[in-house]
Amino acid sequence: MNRFEHARDLRQLRFMLSTLRSYEAGNSTLPRLIEDLEELLLSLSDENPAWREQFKTAWSVLEERYTLLLERGEDDVDPASTTTTNQAVRRLTDLVEAELGRREREQPGA
Repeated sequence: MNRFEHARDLRQLRFMLSTLRSYEAGNSTLPRLIEDLEELLLSLSDENPAWREQFKTAWSVLEERYTLLLERGEDDVDPASTTTTNQAVRRLTDLVEAELGRREREQPGA
């Protein structure tokens, strides 16, 4: 991975973290969170496929929650879904923080 790709990935991971924190603070909706995370994930390099799969698994919990809400005619998290959604957001936050830390310690091209 060259310096440009490394810097871009760090930026995208920071955006992911910011997006997750914004949702946790109540400044974003579940559909917006799902969409933003998907776009950011697609823009990352495939440098760590194992991490990407873990992220997709945790992210899919949010997608499933939202699908269930839509089937009920709702468009955001209801009280019954809050715990599951919050756990998935926490898992995603942990994954992004760990990957960001790992990549910040890494030298591009090393």
